[in-house]
Amino acid sequence: MGSAASILSTTSSPGLQGESKGVGIGPVRQRALREQIFEVLLSAIVRGEMKPGIWANHKLLAEQLHVSVTPLREALQDLAACGIIENRYNRGTIVRPFGATQLFEIFYVRALLEAEATRLAGPRIDRPGLVKLQALTKSLISNESANWPNEVIDEDESLHSLIADSCGNQRLKEEISRYRSLLSCIRRAVAGYHYPFALALPEHLVVIEALLAGQPDEAAKAMTHHILSAAKVCSGVLFPEEKAKNQPSAQ
Repeated sequence: MGSAASILSTTSSPGLQGESKGVGIGPVRQRALREQIFEVLLSAIVRGEMKPGIWANHKLLAEQLHVSVTPLREALQDLAACGIIENRYNRGTIVRPFGATQLFEIFYVRALLEAEATRLAGPRIDRPGLVKLQALTKSLISNESANWPNEVIDEDESLHSLIADSCGNQRLKEEISRYRSLLSCIRRAVAGYHYPFALALPEHLVVIEALLAGQPDEAAKAMTHHILSAAKVCSGVLFPEEKAKNQPSAQ
């Protein structure tokens, strides 16, 4: 059965040039090509369909995604900026290893950024908006509707966006947005499983209530805990073998 791994090899040998069948990704349509190609390739790397190694044939990959080479190269540049791949002159694209360690590093940087944004947002944040989010979060905790998972995702988006918008530092806000875009693709990869959305809501509530109480440092600590908890959940879903390996053996 074909997979995205078919287009990669640990070496950039000439044999790659003729390999054009059995790839498990593509075609790309609809949204901005650059963004969608980025997501398709990132998902393939996260899921292990594109293995670590060197791949030099951008034209072949573009054909299999049904796109031109230009937006593909733009997407590859974005992936390189995120540290997922490396573009080397005259060597092609190097797909870096991606596992539990790399996933945690991404979440860890996001936790650092959003904790500081939360602390800075304390005196600036829109309190009426925060009170509305508090009521919504409590309602979601106590009542599950048919559309509950999507409502939780919307609540998550609202909380994190409100904090980023209120931090008073445009550069910090942009970096948070970049990391959240990166992790949103990973979250969609996890969404095929039964993600424990109920775990996030009480953590959100702690952040909200600390901000309402005028305790930005406590809110920042709660934000760090929330994001690192999400890292553990995603890692356990995407890399269960790593979780099993780190479990203590039975005596």
